[in-house]
Amino acid sequence: MAKLSLPLLLLVLLIFFTTSFSCPQHQKQALLQFKASLFNATSPFTSDKENKPIFFESWNSSSDCCDWHLVNCNSQFDSRNVIALDLRRLFGRLEPIVLASTILTPLFHIRSLMQLHLSSNQIQGELPGDGIANLTKLIFLDLIDNHFSGSIPSQIFNLRYLQYLYASYNSFNGNIPNEIGNKTKLQTLSLQHKNFFGKIPSSILNLKELEELDLSYNS
Repeated sequence: MAKLSLPLLLLVLLIFFTTSFSCPQHQKQALLQFKASLFNATSPFTSDKENKPIFFESWNSSSDCCDWHLVNCNSQFDSRNVIALDLRRLFGRLEPIVLASTILTPLFHIRSLMQLHLSSNQIQGELPGDGIANLTKLIFLDLIDNHFSGSIPSQIFNLRYLQYLYASYNSFNGNIPNEIGNKTKLQTLSLQHKNFFGKIPSSILNLKELEELDLSYNS
């Protein structure tokens, strides 16, 4: 078997390590799809370049998504995966932008996510439970100050590692799901300023790790 020449060997090693220390292609494509959907939905209100978020200037197909603004990756030797997205207040309070919750669909393909910040983006509609269910490694979920409506998805409380759930200042309604008691590792639960009504489910007593609970301004 012929041996590789030194220059060729170095090239092979360079390709190997470059690939290993870059985010997976499918995660990169999911983020680019999210950016495209976001800009398409807001284009009538952000035609002025000054109104477009500068955070996304680094999001392009020719660079590693681990180097993008708002994106954090792990630092494992064999691979790098996106583990956190800080997508808070992307457009400030620019009116009259309101985003449909379906815009989040690409993000649900990034199954390595451990932290997802989405507060203050005026996202309306139901939070897709099937999509949230894909994020099985999620520890921290921030939905504060949007317009999410309907029932809070029971799938959230089936996420094994979830410890922090901030979902205040939305339009969720109905009963608090009894599945809340599934989250024995939950440390913070903030569900204030919603339209929940009825009794607090007794399963909440299963939350032995709970340190902060806020159910104020409900019914």
